[in-house]
Amino acid sequence: MARKVYDVVQPDKTHIGYSWECPGCKTHHMVSTDKPDEYGHQWTFTGTVENPTIRTSLLVNPNREPGRPVCHTFITNGMIQFLGDCTHELAGQTVEMEDIKD
Repeated sequence: MARKVYDVVQPDKTHIGYSWECPGCKTHHMVSTDKPDEYGHQWTFTGTVENPTIRTSLLVNPNREPGRPVCHTFITNGMIQFLGDCTHELAGQTVEMEDIKD
């Protein structure tokens, strides 16, 4: 089974979290799981890299900066649930996370 998330590591090789390709935003999203990010947020990662579950939800672009979509998701067992406040075409849908391509 293929991985659905990338490991995010610092230059000193310290693991800090996970990243994935968002099919709604057409860009990567990242969460800090091993320590809080610069805003004090930290998520929980369970499952596997093939079928991840990440808690709590992830809200990207909450201030609605122009030119960027709002993306609000839950990830459960490798599925991305796009909540209704997303401003891209996948709002309200649940889709399987994309496999990482080599």
